[in-house]
Amino acid sequence: MLKGTFTYPFFLLMKTIFLLLFSLIIGKISIAQNQDWQKGDKIDLSEILPLRPTNGKTLNQSFFEQKVNILVFADLKNVEGLLLIDDLILLQKNYPKIQFSLFDEGPINSNNKFWVKNFNQLFQPNFPVISDDSLVFKKLKIEQTPSVFVFKPNQSFIGKMQIEELPNMLEPFFAEFEDSTKTEVSLKPIFSSKNNFKTQYPFNQKLGCVSDSELVFSNWSDTSINQINIEHGKIINLNIPENVNRPFALYYADKELWFSDIGNHNIYKYSEDKAEKIFGNGKRETFRMQGKDPRAPLNFPMDLLIENNVLYTPLAGAHQIWEYYLNTENKGYYFAGDANYASYFKDGFRYEASLRYPIDVEKIGNAYFFIDAGLNYIRQVETGYLSTPSFNVDLPIENPVAIAASDLYLFVLDGLSKKLYMVDLYTKKVELYLDFNDKKYLKKFQFPKDIVIKQNNLFVLIDRKKSIGKINLLNGNFSWIDY
Repeated sequence: MLKGTFTYPFFLLMKTIFLLLFSLIIGKISIAQNQDWQKGDKIDLSEILPLRPTNGKTLNQSFFEQKVNILVFADLKNVEGLLLIDDLILLQKNYPKIQFSLFDEGPINSNNKFWVKNFNQLFQPNFPVISDDSLVFKKLKIEQTPSVFVFKPNQSFIGKMQIEELPNMLEPFFAEFEDSTKTEVSLKPIFSSKNNFKTQYPFNQKLGCVSDSELVFSNWSDTSINQINIEHGKIINLNIPENVNRPFALYYADKELWFSDIGNHNIYKYSEDKAEKIFGNGKRETFRMQGKDPRAPLNFPMDLLIENNVLYTPLAGAHQIWEYYLNTENKGYYFAGDANYASYFKDGFRYEASLRYPIDVEKIGNAYFFIDAGLNYIRQVETGYLSTPSFNVDLPIENPVAIAASDLYLFVLDGLSKKLYMVDLYTKKVELYLDFNDKKYLKKFQFPKDIVIKQNNLFVLIDRKKSIGKINLLNGNFSWIDY
């Protein structure tokens, strides 16, 4: 092709050279802005990715050349991020020749940086976690999360896929890669876990009621479940097993406290100062939930509800809700969801309808309400049918984290916008009940995490603060329970 150019007139030669130079200058930019890469395309990752992740280490060219690179783009502020962190840590452990980079689609502001920093402190991943401000998201035209891009150490593009596809893809890929390469790929993690997470802030997760005067809440900063007196704020630390990893959902019934551990994917029953594992085997179910045995693996039991001696739990990782009959056999059955990752609403018979990261379940009358966290909607199951209530149209929630029921009213907490909504289930009317961005609340309500109702009082659990908000639903009075 170069020989051909010398046969052209001088001006045409200069034009060609100019175009070549111009293409070289913009080539990196143009390819970076195109997610339609073909297998084998060489991409200069250092040109398109941020160089300073929030958990240290500067990313440069040598960083990307040391390992197989897998870029994961997600929203860390919802349950999707929680599950992804767990997935990637496991994959990083099983495949040390991989270097993951996790990008959070969020604005680079103080709140979001703090959020990402907390993820790094809590989970201590061996990979960079980066608050992106949607910059790379826009460059790669990423419209759906999570999105996964895979590159060889020479930065040639392998493909784009779903996170669920990675385990099946990695084994044959490495077999092929190791046969074709003459260089040894580094096995040493570039980012090392220090396992020294300490904080003065309580990383509170979920809230529950034990009695008219006692609440319980789970905390990740010290792996604890605490009982608190709502009158004077006195704290009692419950005696939970040392191997509990991430205590989460709580439910009290018949003088027994039930709680889930989403780190080990177990469900416990606590009574007489002793916790007993009832469901789960300490392993995560990585495929569709199956088997009725109580020792079958679970997949992120995000909430607990007991009605008529039946325990209901949304399994966010399985995209299903399961029910366990609390009798001598404790057998489990799937209650709703077809276990397929839903990218759109699919209503219908409860076994056949689709969910996406279900969390937080409540029952009002004959209807079960729960949060479809992946789709940011409230869904319900009644008379065997799973549907999407019409009031969602008027419910401007960005990040629903919790619901609570009182008679015919459903309260919905939006963790991102820091707002509390009330839904009249009879009239379907939606009302903004409290805006925690108000200056009288904002100082403490940076991270509202959970709500629960007891005796006409609504309690709000605050993350990073040693306070619980108390709202009297009869007169609207607000007060703090400090501990």
